Parts: sequence; structure tokens; C-alpha cells
Amino acid sequence: VISCCINGKQAHPTHHARLQLGEWRLGCSKEHPYETDVHIPFFMRGPGIVPGTRIAALTSNIDIAPTLIEIAGLPANPEHDGNSLLPLLTAPASEVAVLERGWRTSQIIEYLSVGTYYNDHAKLWLSGPSATPGTPVRYGAGPWTNNPSFTKSDCPASEGTTAGEVGKGSCWFVDSQASNNWLALRVRNSTHNFVYIESYGYRALTATAPVQGGASHAKGIFACLNGDFCQSELYGYGAITADYPTYPVMARERWNVDNLFAATPTHIQVALHAELKHAYCSTRRLAVDRMECGSSTSRTSNF
Repeated sequence: VISCCINGKQAHPTHHARLQLGEWRLGCSKEHPYETDVHIPFFMRGPGIVPGTRIAALTSNIDIAPTLIEIAGLPANPEHDGNSLLPLLTAPASEVAVLERGWRTSQIIEYLSVGTYYNDHAKLWLSGPSATPGTPVRYGAGPWTNNPSFTKSDCPASEGTTAGEVGKGSCWFVDSQASNNWLALRVRNSTHNFVYIESYGYRALTATAPVQGGASHAKGIFACLNGDFCQSELYGYGAITADYPTYPVMARERWNVDNLFAATPTHIQVALHAELKHAYCSTRRLAVDRMECGSSTSRTSNF
């Protein structure tokens, strides 16, 4: 039996996760690189899994298919990015920590906007207090435009795509194609616990990405192109203590409110970008190359 929260990316068996409820001035959605979106609960039950087993390793939904394939006794698929969780799930408790030390300590998370989600994405807005006791609470969708004559098909054309115009249109996106295309590196090991994010603009989304081994091409690259709205974000999640990962989710570090990137020394900023590209290129399995990897995969990791 498998249970996983919505369609998050970074699976973890011990944390709650949910749709955003107004954080970062975003309506209800989950297409962003913040912990509310990517750090999700994940549960498995089956033969050989000891009840109460908890895994502290950095796991992901890309590990689900390899796990099921191994359970079925089939050969691994070379196109899968993830690894089977079965050894972690079925090992004796005394061996789990040893196996976790050999597990990944960083994870690439990526997203390209589909541009169809607005502030009314889910009906989570509550009615206010009623003058009549016992009046049921009513749920509704949030407003998505400041122009009563608009339909949603009018929204993309109203959204600016350049650095100074993004967000000034007539519609309130939670998944704008002009800004919500991003690549993130979540790092968690004995010395580092952070996420580094690069987001790219509309020109990057519509640019052509090469496909190795064939003449076909795909749309969307991870690069900051001239004229696009791009930004870098760096959030530290605090020291990893003996009780990790059970420390409070509500701690300030986990709310992604303190972007440390601008105050980070230039040489570290450069290293973070290089590490992000290295992580993407060294783990990519599919033919689509959104970062022009070339021969960069041979570089040694710094984290």
C-alpha cells in the first residue's frame, strides 16, 4: 500500500505538506520550489516493511517506480532517475543508518510552467463570521483578475514578460509562464541544509532544447535569457540536529522568507550555479538537454 501527498516532488515519510494558503502572496497552488510544495508525506506498507520504520534519507517520487519494479522482480529501467527504496524499507533497524549514509544528499527538483493556474486554483477561501450563530462556513475560489470583462484566455497577453513588467498584468497567476520556470537543488548532509533555486523567464520557456540522439527538439531550457525576468534564491533550513527530521515544520527557516542569495559572496554564488548545473547534468537520464550539459558532467561535486 502506497500513500503520497498530491503530486509533490520530494517525498519524505515524516512531514506534513499542503497547498499554499497565501504564503509569499500566492494563492492555493503547489508548483513552486518551497518546502510547502516539495516536502511531502510518503507512506508505504507491505511484506517485509517493519511497522514504524522511519527513513531520514533524502527520497523523492522518482524513487517510487524503481521501488515497485524491484518489488515485482523486474530489471531496472535505465531511464529512471531514482533508486529503489526497498533496501531502506526492509533492512533491519541496525542497518538502516548505514544504508542511509550511502544515499543521495542532494536532489534536483525542476518545473516548467503550464501557465493555466490562477488565484482561483482551489476553493479554499473561507466566508467571514456570520451574524447568525451556526451558519455553515462557505468555501470559495479567490479572485483571479482585476478586469471584470476578462476571460482567462485574455490573461497571457496581459502578462508582461520582461524584468520590469512581470506581475503587472490584469490576472493573478500562481503559475506564470513569465516567471515560474525553475530548477532547484535541495542539499541536506552533515554540513549543509539548504535549497538553491534559479528561476527563468518566458523566453527560456519557449526556447528550443536539444534532444540528444535525434533530430527532434523540445521546448524549455534552464537559462536566463536576455530580457527575461530571472532570479536566484538561497534558503538555509538550519542545523541538522539529533531529532531531525522531526523538528517543527513551523520554524522560521522552513518558511522560505529569508533569501540569502544577495548577501552571499560572489564566489559562492558562482559555485552554487556550477553545482546546480553539475547536479542536473550528472543525474539526467532522458535525451532532452535543458542546460546544454556537454562535457560538464565530469566536474567534482563541492557539496
